[in-house]
Amino acid sequence: MTVFVAVLGAAPGVGKSTLCDRLAAALADRGLSVDHFREEEILSRPAYAPVAAEFRASGVVRPETLLAATAEYVATATGDVAVTDALFPYLPSLRAWGHLPEQITGFLVELARIVRPVLLYVDGDPLAALPRAAAREQDAGWLDWHVGKLAAAPGSGVRDVPTAAAYLRAERDLTLRLLADWDLHVLPAGPPEELLRTALAVITSALARC
Repeated sequence: MTVFVAVLGAAPGVGKSTLCDRLAAALADRGLSVDHFREEEILSRPAYAPVAAEFRASGVVRPETLLAATAEYVATATGDVAVTDALFPYLPSLRAWGHLPEQITGFLVELARIVRPVLLYVDGDPLAALPRAAAREQDAGWLDWHVGKLAAAPGSGVRDVPTAAAYLRAERDLTLRLLADWDLHVLPAGPPEELLRTALAVITSALARC
């Protein structure tokens, strides 16, 4: 049985993708077969082809399409561990598409019938993380692009970097509240080695329960 691990983050730049990379490599080094599902692969993975098609056509994806794609991905998964970067449970996308908390709660009930991943949430201050993400991208226009992306969400109130950080803090609070009864582990942002050590301990425990 494949153990699904979903790595989430409070904001770009908190260390989420770095943790995914290191976690997938460390688990493989231990002799486990690992599927590393990178964030951008949602547009190219076969199970998510309907998701990619809907998004390209309209900029939004229906919840039922997300659920069907998830079921396909889970049903066809092989290997010991799947490490997913910002995949489950789709909360940033659902919020950006204008879904209300009660609608997202209903979606999570249906999603939990398909998969209940181990959730690793890398927590940090969005206002500090966003400039780090911009520096990582090495693109002078990235921060403006990301602020614009958040501003497009219905009722976001995002106008600049400080209001973008406030939006991400609110998203963080909603995420932690809605996922409180999932297998959720909040990891304070910090040195990559420390994050990896903590994450490996969580995953080792999950594998032992299988």
